[in-house]
Amino acid sequence: MSKKINYLFLAFSIFFVYFYLHKEKTLAIEELTQNIKKDQEYQLSSQIYSYKDKTQLIVSTIINKKSVLELQKKALNAKDPKSIDLYRKKLYLMLSPMYEELKKAGIKQLHFHFPDTTSFLRFHKPNKYGDNLKDIRYSLVLANTKKIEVSGFEEGRIFNGYRFIYPLFYEDQHIGSVETSVGSSALNKASKDVYNIHQYMILHKDVVKDKLFKNEIKNYEQSNLNKNFFHESNAFIHYKKEFTKNNSDLTLNEFNKVNKNISDLVSDAKILEFKKFVKFTKVNDKYYFAHFYPIKNVKEENIGYIISYKQCSKYAKILNDYIEKNIVFSMIVMVLMMFLYKIRVAQHKLRQYNKIAKEQRDLAINAANAKSEFLANMSHEIRTPLNAILGFIDILKKESTNTSSMKYINIISNSSQNLLQIIEDILDFSKIESGNLEIDKIDFDTKSEFELMLHLFEAKCSQKSIVLSLNLDESLPKFIYSDPLRIKQIISNFLSNAIKFTDVGKKIMVSISYENALLFISVKDQGKGIAEDKLEHIFEAFGQEDSSTTRKYGGTGLGLSICKELARLLDGSIGVKSTLGKGSEFYVYIPVGIGKEVENLVVEDEEIHFDAKVLVVEDNKTNQEYMKIILSEFGLRFDMANDGVQAIEMFKQNKYDLILMDENMPNMGGIEASQRILEIEAQQELRHTPLVALTANALKGDREKFLKAGMDEYLTKPLDIKKLIKVFKKILN
Repeated sequence: MSKKINYLFLAFSIFFVYFYLHKEKTLAIEELTQNIKKDQEYQLSSQIYSYKDKTQLIVSTIINKKSVLELQKKALNAKDPKSIDLYRKKLYLMLSPMYEELKKAGIKQLHFHFPDTTSFLRFHKPNKYGDNLKDIRYSLVLANTKKIEVSGFEEGRIFNGYRFIYPLFYEDQHIGSVETSVGSSALNKASKDVYNIHQYMILHKDVVKDKLFKNEIKNYEQSNLNKNFFHESNAFIHYKKEFTKNNSDLTLNEFNKVNKNISDLVSDAKILEFKKFVKFTKVNDKYYFAHFYPIKNVKEENIGYIISYKQCSKYAKILNDYIEKNIVFSMIVMVLMMFLYKIRVAQHKLRQYNKIAKEQRDLAINAANAKSEFLANMSHEIRTPLNAILGFIDILKKESTNTSSMKYINIISNSSQNLLQIIEDILDFSKIESGNLEIDKIDFDTKSEFELMLHLFEAKCSQKSIVLSLNLDESLPKFIYSDPLRIKQIISNFLSNAIKFTDVGKKIMVSISYENALLFISVKDQGKGIAEDKLEHIFEAFGQEDSSTTRKYGGTGLGLSICKELARLLDGSIGVKSTLGKGSEFYVYIPVGIGKEVENLVVEDEEIHFDAKVLVVEDNKTNQEYMKIILSEFGLRFDMANDGVQAIEMFKQNKYDLILMDENMPNMGGIEASQRILEIEAQQELRHTPLVALTANALKGDREKFLKAGMDEYLTKPLDIKKLIKVFKKILN
């Protein structure tokens, strides 16, 4: 029953995280949509008010001059058509220079009317006048009857656009009105020039058919967005020309594809609502938004839309973040499920081996060897996806700014680190049992290594308000010769246990000294202590103080056993002192030599950028995705090859500054592919392209094998970013 409850809880937890990720994505898209609506409305309003301000300035400073108004009044009062024509010509000559400047600013029309809305002078068509516009131009009727300023969108028989109409007065007499108009082409150009946004206007079919002269309908064509709407042909042709300019982030081909996609997304019912809305679409690996802004005329009737297009990297980021989080979480779920399954299989096999061991000693020895081999293979298979998971988690930590997301990411990160530690313990234990664990002695900086080591435990101590202190004795040499990895592994196990069994607010003291060629390390805590009769079993495999310790504090029971074997392999000795209720001290003596000075591999916290093109040869898709992100962060251009055969073909067709080469791949391995590339370079007398091995083959002698095969450098998985940067600086700079 308890197993069923556990599985149900696990299933519910998985469902909850997936639901949360989907909800997070939905809310992010909704917020982005609202921001786009606000931005587009502000930008459109800014354009219109800019033209209105220009018009008001011209009316107040030029048109309202006495000389202009006198001509309008004389024309109004004149009875003779020839006199009216004379005043019209004088007014045209007087204001023509100003009208030319208006056209340059995008204001298409300057039109004078008499109080009864009869056209007096059209500057854009000076030979067309005398027609009464009251039946087709509500804005003129309103301006001349109410004697007020009128502005807004209005359809016309020939021209559609935003109109600004001002009543004219001379000596308190109403003498007519003047109108300026801005067409959709001018608005489109201003939007592109100022905000780098492509926009154009569509009108409902009823507006086009009811308002236009029959001979003007030819200037309109049905919109490919929706059959119920039309756009001006000339304005649309001018709009399309904008896509051929160098500064356009949207090509004409991309625009046509975006329009087609948006057309498929927008239903008749949606577009006929005449409400603001936003649609997103993907073309050529780029995302774009289309913002629909409804247009009302001066009668407050819905007549069409202004549609804005722009590339939207924020939408792409929302989707990519959602996909990455789902991939990471899915991989973790798969790893956990696989791990649980492997553990169950391992437990079943271990029970079988133990049964056989009781009957025959030889079979028990074979079973132990099989167990070690199985555990080693299992750990290797799990570590491969887990390395990618840890890499993606680090990327998500750097990119995420959402507090709740960081909480889940930290939970996943801690769980993955715990899982990795368990796997490492199992692998080390299996290597020790089979005699395959190797000691790799090198020169290293003691202060740097030990201080960095303790820094990794400060966060765990902080969670329990534990005071962690390090005392490096003056006798400690600056550099020593030994295996720093295995020494730090011993300290890490000591510290993990100390933190685990020490209560809130207590202290943990780490002391490191050197005397008579012996390195002495002590970790002393103020924890619960160990009973005296349990001390002799504390370093045995799977040996914790009692079963309640495992239930309360967790762990595999392998850590101290591994420490004992590591100390033995380092020719050292390990021990413990403990008082129940007061605390414990774990210590180790390790023979070491005085080391030579070494370079401290530290990468400064700076923005790192390389201008180069890299070929990554990697068959694992997860590792490919991880490398794409890492290389993109460094500003590198790159191609991906799935095996050695594909790598050779890509090398023949492209020029690269560096090749990162995996070894174990289908069709052709990394060493063979590298040798073929070197042969091609020699035959064609090409400049040498540096080859760097990036492989999981990390046993003793592997580095020499790859360098002997002709490679220039060697890196191991899991990838150490600092070492990768060092190689990049060495080769690419």
